[in-house]
Amino acid sequence: DNSFKYVLENSPVSSRLSGLFVMSVEHTPDLDQRLEITIELSRGRTPSVTLNRTITKLLVNKLCQINTEYAKLYSSIGRRAIPKIKLVRYGKIYTIPGKKHKWVKK
Repeated sequence: DNSFKYVLENSPVSSRLSGLFVMSVEHTPDLDQRLEITIELSRGRTPSVTLNRTITKLLVNKLCQINTEYAKLYSSIGRRAIPKIKLVRYGKIYTIPGKKHKWVKK
C-alpha cells in the first residue's frame, strides 16, 4: 500500500530499513482480523523491541494524519486498528531479481 510505503520511506527510522515490507491479514485467537506488516531491516541491523515500538507509533500517527479511512477506523476501534509489526533481518523477505516486489501476501 502506498500510504505504508510513504510513511516508512519518509520516517526518521528509514535509514534502518531496507525498504521492503509485506502486509498480510492474520487472525487473532478471537478470530478478529489483524493487519500484520513484516518489515525488513537494513543490512547489519537486528530487530529490537524499541525499534518495533518506534515504527508502530510512527505508522499509526502518520497514517491517522494522511489516511482518513484509517483515522476513522482508529477512532472507532482504537488499539485493535494498530497493525502488528514484525521486524526481520536483511535478506529475510524473499524477492526475485528483475521482478516487481509484491507488497501484499495473500
